[in-house]
Amino acid sequence: MSLSNIIADVKAKAVAAKPYLIGGVLGAVATVIIEFNAGWVVSNATHHDTLADARTNAVASVCFQQASAYWIAEGEKISDLEGWNNAERDKLAKRFTPTVDDVSSEEVASLCGRMLRRA
Repeated sequence: MSLSNIIADVKAKAVAAKPYLIGGVLGAVATVIIEFNAGWVVSNATHHDTLADARTNAVASVCFQQASAYWIAEGEKISDLEGWNNAERDKLAKRFTPTVDDVSSEEVASLCGRMLRRA
């Protein structure tokens, strides 16, 4: 077999394989885009934000439980904490906001106040 025949054979195989290579590359790109948009793959930053939100929610839930128990033990109605501008609710939330590393006390107090408002 001569060199020119080998080169022609390789060129023919490359031309025949071109649609499959293009399809493979486009399929890989589409797969990555679909995975990220569907939430099947999570970036490190998204994971960190989700974890921080979970910590804040957990600490705010503790604040809510303690503040609610205190408020009821004082003989008050939980419905008195409803409304948008309730200074008592804000004071109560700040009073029972625990201090935890890696969790913002202001965010916890705010979330605890919102939980108390809905109670």
